[in-house]
Amino acid sequence: MNPLSLIPGCRIRHVTPFGQNALVVAVEGRAPHGRCPACRHISGSVHSSSVRHPADLPSFGREVRLQVHVRRVYCHNQACSKQTFTEPLSRLLKPYARRTLRLDKAQGRIGIALGGEPGARLLAHGAIPASAYTILRLVRHQPLPSASRRVLSALMTGR
Repeated sequence: MNPLSLIPGCRIRHVTPFGQNALVVAVEGRAPHGRCPACRHISGSVHSSSVRHPADLPSFGREVRLQVHVRRVYCHNQACSKQTFTEPLSRLLKPYARRTLRLDKAQGRIGIALGGEPGARLLAHGAIPASAYTILRLVRHQPLPSASRRVLSALMTGR
């Protein structure tokens, strides 16, 4: 199952049905070591671990409940300000995020197409519910298309 994994940067530990309409997918990072974000020193000494539960896209019409097992790693560089750091899963989610990057992107695109309240109603039918306010916030964080940037800059400069 791991070669077919669609969870970026992670290895699937197990998949368990949860009721009739949900799946629990337990994943962990693939890297055998981590790189300190402050001093870039490589370390594989595990301090502790924790489990994060971010929201993710549905699979086969079922809600997916992720259990992301994240390791906290020692930094052995004596000159470094950090003593421990969490292994980064930057292709899956941002630090402290409560939803995956791909769920953010999908909900933001639906918000761009439909708006807040209609987008929230559609997403509820697709097993990825979000409030209208969340969808509008995601729309505000979407990057502008490159053509729109050119038009916007031309309007602002008067060319």
